[in-house]
Amino acid sequence: MNKKILISIFLLAFSFATKAQLNLVVGVGTDLYGSKYIVDDNLSNIDLKDYHGLAFNYAPHVHVGIDLSSRMRFVTGLASTTKTDMTSDLSYIDSLINPNTDYSAVVKNQYLTIPISLTFNLVGKDAKSRLPIGLTADINMLNKQKITSSTLDTLGRLKFPVTYTKSELASKYDATSFTVGFTIGYGYRFTDNLGLDALLFAKYDLSSFDKTNPLYNNYAFVGMNLTLYYVFGKAKE
Repeated sequence: MNKKILISIFLLAFSFATKAQLNLVVGVGTDLYGSKYIVDDNLSNIDLKDYHGLAFNYAPHVHVGIDLSSRMRFVTGLASTTKTDMTSDLSYIDSLINPNTDYSAVVKNQYLTIPISLTFNLVGKDAKSRLPIGLTADINMLNKQKITSSTLDTLGRLKFPVTYTKSELASKYDATSFTVGFTIGYGYRFTDNLGLDALLFAKYDLSSFDKTNPLYNNYAFVGMNLTLYYVFGKAKE
């Protein structure tokens, strides 16, 4: 399934670039980012915000797109992303847990992601350096969930580590979620065709992904996108 999606995206971009006489762009790289579970605890007498920390992840990706001009670039592709919740204390969940001991767990929701970005280069076409600025959007398709704990063997009916498949999560989580963001950074062209972009980004989920607790399940992300690009042809004016 993943290969079919990637081939379809590549063929669509290649066809469009050829007909419009634009430049095809391909790239490989990774996102290095922190994810934060955002909690709305207005209806709770427990300050749940104190129990969720910042977690760090990486997301390898393949990009395919077009240079619309010497300054504007549109890319999409495929990535493997993770939304991580670092729960620092579970004593408020289970009364059997000793409240004086720190019991923690890590919940990782793994996704197949279609990233989309549109960036504008603030530097002229003759410069080796690039200063891209733009908008991003991610279409996230849930694959599986893994829960681990360094301090617990079991919690209720859970025995750690535990992994749930996509079908097992269907009744609880939305299969597809959407993330939007802003990006700005620096790029450098080694040659007319080969270059490296290092873009900072901030992203936020548009909606809660948990069907059972819609108040407690948005994520925010900050990080860097590193991508090695190859541009077929020369940039257009």
